[in-house]
Amino acid sequence: MYIENSIDVIIPSFRLDEAILLPIIQLKQPEKFSIHYYIVADNPDLKIPLSLRSLADQGSINLIVNQQNLGFSATRNKGIRLGKSKWLLLLDDDIVPSADLLLAYAHAINESPEAIGLAGVTKFPLPFNAATRAMDINGTTGHFSAATSEKELMWVPTANVMLNRYKTDNSLFNDNLKKGGEDIEFLVRNCLLYKQKYIAVPDAIVTHPWWDSGRM
Repeated sequence: MYIENSIDVIIPSFRLDEAILLPIIQLKQPEKFSIHYYIVADNPDLKIPLSLRSLADQGSINLIVNQQNLGFSATRNKGIRLGKSKWLLLLDDDIVPSADLLLAYAHAINESPEAIGLAGVTKFPLPFNAATRAMDINGTTGHFSAATSEKELMWVPTANVMLNRYKTDNSLFNDNLKKGGEDIEFLVRNCLLYKQKYIAVPDAIVTHPWWDSGRM
């Protein structure tokens, strides 16, 4: 049995950027929910920031360092398997969350406790050059914010998505998919297996930076 009204926040990280991770760890926590952080560093050569090491020593977060680079899929899978909560919030390690992110998800859980999962919104900054305008026009970023226009979805990027552990295929992410597409394959596989779609939560918002700072 998994812990009801409990959320495991799973963050695979190659950078362990405390400027990004600390605001996520310090998010406002919803009443009657317990929140557990699993940060899995996929870089054995990293120097762990003192702030994160201190939080881990205090038991405020679970910090795991892979002994070798495993890639995002295997690293996410490790974090998921370490947790015990019914709900799994998958976040990227470079997003900036809205202050009410956990509150929005908790409200959605209370409204739909049997959902297969909940689809959040990932926004991007305004386009500022040819490269970022092209990504905006050609639809590259469209699926990141699909929860603002659709009520149910078969997948959203793992930058910001909540899963119900009871309705998650035990094989999790396919770690053979190392060049992308692992999020689509896994989340669609869940939909087909459990015959449900992810419920959109338009108030569960994070902001993602432009890849490579928007360089061509």
